[in-house]
Amino acid sequence: MLFLILLLLLIFFWWFGADPGQRETKAVNRAGPVAVIVLVLDAQHNRKPYLDKIIENRREYARAHGYGLYVRKSSDFDLGRAQPVG
Repeated sequence: MLFLILLLLLIFFWWFGADPGQRETKAVNRAGPVAVIVLVLDAQHNRKPYLDKIIENRREYARAHGYGLYVRKSSDFDLGRAQPVG
């Protein structure tokens, strides 16, 4: 009987003692990412191994923080006369 009471108290304090934001975040993450990182790469001016490293780094970051990741090449967009920065 004492074990059951201790177990119920432990569950009670775990549930109500946790940060309410953490419980909400866990529920939201099951439904999908709260935010999405948009990564646009300039494949014409950078080498593939470098771009692969960037993509993997952003993928790990997004996964660690519960974000989604959307990757596109800058050539996928009509940039008109816009020039790359740098």
